[in-house]
Amino acid sequence: MKHLNSEKILKALCAGLMLLVSPVVLGEEVEAEETYAAHTVGGFIGLTGSGRRDNGLTLALTYEHRFNQSFGLGAEAERVFGDLDFWLATVPLSYHFGEWKVFAGPGVEKLDGGGTEFLLRIGGEYSIEISDSWEMSPTLALDFVDGDQEIILGVLFGYGF
Repeated sequence: MKHLNSEKILKALCAGLMLLVSPVVLGEEVEAEETYAAHTVGGFIGLTGSGRRDNGLTLALTYEHRFNQSFGLGAEAERVFGDLDFWLATVPLSYHFGEWKVFAGPGVEKLDGGGTEFLLRIGGEYSIEISDSWEMSPTLALDFVDGDQEIILGVLFGYGF
């Protein structure tokens, strides 16, 4: 598989983000169709894969602050165990529409053997309401790290307040 150029991906992501944010920048009002939690904390469990055989169990703690019905900013601390062995932190910007959420943002991967790498994470999730405050969200994300790609697949359990 041909590796994607991280700079081109970052430029495309920024252009897409500008299109998403443009109604907010122009001052157009967005009707609130439903209520939302301004803060969400959660725990993620899943798998991270890199290549055909390298993969690892992934555990993460997440937080998101939603500025309005559509936009939020988060922070995530993640640990990957197994064939892949590293810590990771990201700061994703999120766009919500209905039960769907897409996100993208920068991050840093720290290998246990030393060294750090800049990364770009993009992904999406689908929120399934469990109760008034709890949700379960199947999640798929892709990290672009130093010319390589890692796929993250799992479930986020979140509590909104």
